[in-house]
Amino acid sequence: MAAPAPPPPPLAPPRAPSGPTTAQAEQLRLLVIDARRAITRGDFDSADRALVQAERIDPRSTDVLAARRDLRDAERQAHRGDRRIDTLVGEARAAIARRDWVAADRLLGQAEQVDARDRDVVLAREELTKARQANRDNGRIDSL
Repeated sequence: MAAPAPPPPPLAPPRAPSGPTTAQAEQLRLLVIDARRAITRGDFDSADRALVQAERIDPRSTDVLAARRDLRDAERQAHRGDRRIDTLVGEARAAIARRDWVAADRLLGQAEQVDARDRDVVLAREELTKARQANRDNGRIDSL
């Protein structure tokens, strides 16, 4: 008589869903559409609000990440389109060159109100800080 066959191994428990539900996926899709429409209109605040809601559903969604990148690019382009930053930074650098720290600080403050994260604004602010420090250091050396 043959030995009975061993029982089959137990089945693995079903995997929990790792992504959004179907309803959440649809809501995410609509939020991304809303965000993109707002970006097109130049309504960056509305676009940001829609993307924040979408990120709550699925922060790793490629559609959400792409829309967030497009929003940043549109904001940057909008600020660059009016050239205010270029003008303000250029005037601030001229003020730094003539050691007019107050004017340079005021101009950079205005540029930071337009876009504090703009690369040129950040670099010009660093230039002002370094120039002020160098001026103080030179004054100390002169007084010695």
